[in-house]
Amino acid sequence: DAVVLDAFVGAEPVSSLATVGALRAARRALVPGGVLLANVVSREGGSDVELLRSFVATARLAFANVVVAPASDEERSAEDNYLVVASNGDVELADAIAYDEDFLGAVLLDDEPC
Repeated sequence: DAVVLDAFVGAEPVSSLATVGALRAARRALVPGGVLLANVVSREGGSDVELLRSFVATARLAFANVVVAPASDEERSAEDNYLVVASNGDVELADAIAYDEDFLGAVLLDDEPC
């Protein structure tokens, strides 16, 4: 069972789908052990990962386990894409990027733009 978030308006993510409330709603829709898969894109040619940092911080409030892996396609995009996988079950990705508390950004609250 999975919920996939890959929603954009032009180059901008749909911010209402990245909030604590939205991610908790996604969690409730999943069967036990189900996963949320989110495509999170960097900005400024890959140098700005603030949205990724905030999305991970927000997902950690809704899910027990959150991992991040690179998912870029240099031929099709100037930005770096990341796959965020969140679940209350176990999650392992071979190419997961290690992060710590210092990596986490601001939590995305409902009615706040990304």
